[in-house]
Amino acid sequence: MNYFKTFMLMFALTVLLMLVGDAIGGSQGLIIALIFAGIMNFILLVF
Repeated sequence: MNYFKTFMLMFALTVLLMLVGDAIGGSQGLIIALIFAGIMNFILLVF
């Protein structure tokens, strides 16, 4: 159950970051936010 909660939190943060990136920078901001979210999720997964 804890893995599911962690997955949902990481998913929600990723979606929120992508929405903010899209609102600020359009499609290019969306891609940058997706890359940043991927790096952030990888760091959270490792540590």
